[in-house]
Amino acid sequence: MELSKLVNIFEQEFPPITAWSDDSIGLQISNSKSRIKNVYFTLELNEDSISEALSYSSDLIVIFHPLIFRPLSTITTDNRVGNLVTKLIKNDIGLYAIHTNFDSHPYGTSYELCKQLGFIKSKFLVPDDNIDGYGMGVIIELKNSIKLNELLEKVTDICNSPLKYNKGRTENITKIAIIGGSGSSYIPEALNQGCDVFITADIKYHDYHSVEGKMAIIDPGHYEMEQFVPMAIKNILKERLEEGINLIMGSVLTNPVNYYPQHNYKESQIKYLNNYKG
Repeated sequence: MELSKLVNIFEQEFPPITAWSDDSIGLQISNSKSRIKNVYFTLELNEDSISEALSYSSDLIVIFHPLIFRPLSTITTDNRVGNLVTKLIKNDIGLYAIHTNFDSHPYGTSYELCKQLGFIKSKFLVPDDNIDGYGMGVIIELKNSIKLNELLEKVTDICNSPLKYNKGRTENITKIAIIGGSGSSYIPEALNQGCDVFITADIKYHDYHSVEGKMAIIDPGHYEMEQFVPMAIKNILKERLEEGINLIMGSVLTNPVNYYPQHNYKESQIKYLNNYKG
């Protein structure tokens, strides 16, 4: 399939208008190949993921976290972005980023974690103003309440991570909001909608204080919430692409965060990737 046709399908499924205005999505690096045969999916790039993509003769890499987020004044190999950009260009591999336009997708980042946790999405936390059926985050309304400790066990087990959380107003949880990745700016919205718990990442210390006794916040970590995204994007696109294109799921763990004590968190994250390798 021609790269331009592939990009058109990407933009139909994940409309750029649904991304944040300051996000860096879309085709970040083109290549000289007339047809794309092998497409490699990963959350983000490091040297090992590029090496794995090369081992599959990948023509294009689809990432969630954009490699080039701000304009580059120089491209040198002595920094992470310049080094990875150089490797991609040298090996004639294209790069395409699907980021907040996947977050806002009906089956996007927050929906995917909701599904992994065994819940059913009731509605978006914040519906998109531009396109019906798109929006940021999900709200889950449970018919039968769940204890906070049960929810904590479920989240740590699915996300393969330790958790940070605060005390909410109740131990009996019936309304949950999820924003995959950094979602602290949505705390007021989750609180205003009467959520018992808000699951998101990159929460600051004083954010916990601000809702203490009003709403519990659970922070499993950024990568830990989004690790399911590449497979979700791959599965959505699989239904849209013609035969003859190989969609390859990367198995390289790109999470730069380590844990102490270890508790096998990273081993579990690697196991998840290996379950869907190739």
